[in-house]
Amino acid sequence: MNSLIGLLSIDETRTYKLRSSRRDSDAPAGCVKQLFHYGDGQIMYDFVTEEHLLGNTSTRPLHDLALCTEAVRVGQMLYVLRQSKALPFELKTDSCLFRPQKRRKVDISTLRFCELHLLRDRHEPAERMRRLDDRCPMTPNPSNQFAFRCAAAEERDRMISDPGLPQRNAERPETSMIWTELGEVEAEEAVLRGESLLVLGIAGTGKTHFVQGIVERLRHMGKRVDVISKTHTASRRAGGVTADHWVRRHILHGSASCDVLWIDEVSQIDVGLLNQIAKLHIAGVKFLLSGDFHQFAPICNHWRGSPVPEDALEKSSLLHTLADGNRCTLTECRRGDRKLFDFYSSLIPGGSRAELPVSTCVAQAKTVFRSSAPARWNLVISHRRRCLINGTRNRAEAPPGAVLLEVSGRRARGNGAQSMLLWPGIQLFGCTSAAKAVRNGCLYTVGSLDASAQTLVLEGVGSLSFDQARAWLRLSYAQTYASCQGTEFTDSLCLWDTAHKHFSRRHLFVGLSRAKVNATVSLRD
Repeated sequence: MNSLIGLLSIDETRTYKLRSSRRDSDAPAGCVKQLFHYGDGQIMYDFVTEEHLLGNTSTRPLHDLALCTEAVRVGQMLYVLRQSKALPFELKTDSCLFRPQKRRKVDISTLRFCELHLLRDRHEPAERMRRLDDRCPMTPNPSNQFAFRCAAAEERDRMISDPGLPQRNAERPETSMIWTELGEVEAEEAVLRGESLLVLGIAGTGKTHFVQGIVERLRHMGKRVDVISKTHTASRRAGGVTADHWVRRHILHGSASCDVLWIDEVSQIDVGLLNQIAKLHIAGVKFLLSGDFHQFAPICNHWRGSPVPEDALEKSSLLHTLADGNRCTLTECRRGDRKLFDFYSSLIPGGSRAELPVSTCVAQAKTVFRSSAPARWNLVISHRRRCLINGTRNRAEAPPGAVLLEVSGRRARGNGAQSMLLWPGIQLFGCTSAAKAVRNGCLYTVGSLDASAQTLVLEGVGSLSFDQARAWLRLSYAQTYASCQGTEFTDSLCLWDTAHKHFSRRHLFVGLSRAKVNATVSLRD
């Protein structure tokens, strides 16, 4: 079958002619010659010539259709394996060598062709919602046959070659973009004239406060301004909603009626959202963009299977177009702690520590920020360390009479739930997108508990059952570096995992820039 598909890729037609002669001099130009010996030393020469025929028929579309269908099936297979938490080892053109989890069944061998178009609805139910990456609906296949075969692996199934990961080597197009650098007064005047603007600056320079002042003046002029950000924490601080919610409501399932759109923390917006937001430029919507490209880039930022470089948006013509070429860079420290600001600002390109090794920067930070007391806030890389710190601090601060909210079974990977002691006044993180009242990454305070009724009350939210609390709430003593962006800590802060192999200069910059008081900052391995 593979040989037949390979023959279908031939998109040229040729004819071959054979001529035989006893004399070598009869050979036509460009022929292939073969000799036959017979009798008493006599030789027969065969001359084969090739002629290219012109025609308008080709079987190449059948070849492309077969390979594209095979690629779709492999993609669906990998999707099911990922949802089943199976571990892929080797990937071939039409098969995958994987190891399933011991207590989790992989139901890939029972899938039928008529069920393939419902895979995402089965594993990622989203009723009455349109996904950002659903670019076209899957056509149902009426066949009731099994789509995949699954068998125990043998030694001969292992891949022989080492082809490496697929990649694209396309060069980034060179674009000549001239930015108009504006001061704060000039930038505000440009926006009030009806232009767009990009506001840059590291943490502590007052980007949010500056843009909020512009938004107030725009609204006083009668303009409708919508505010969005990637995370719930940042959007709540700016007075808006999350970018995912706004795009689904006003672009995918409606129409945008705003005159100006403020995108806070624009460096965290992934390319899928930007693809939808960019449509508003054609409709005449003006943009206020603010952010810091020295923080973490969007997680798993991919466009149709290809990874997007972390600096792609910063250097793109899209950003220049959305901002009308206007840029205002804030550099003055507007936080009370100048010592802390000077240290983390020296870590970015152009700073005095930008060229130093990360280990040297960490060692210098430890000599400057030397708090030894247990910290209220802790930033970590691994979820294992997060759970360990949360459990330790929770038990240490629990008063007599605290209610135990126990989580049984094996702890889940990632931001999994853990057992915790609860009492009135304890602060917890929201960790769900399923509950409208509880927002992911936002901080909530427990008002009261009723152990007999198995309920608790969150201030500003209302009553939750213990089962809902297990699923929607997490201890707030420790969180990962990736989840802290957009957050500001006024109490003591400790940066953990500074000796971790994945700890980078960006982790150090992001961690220190979240704090406001240097006397209560510490670093630990």
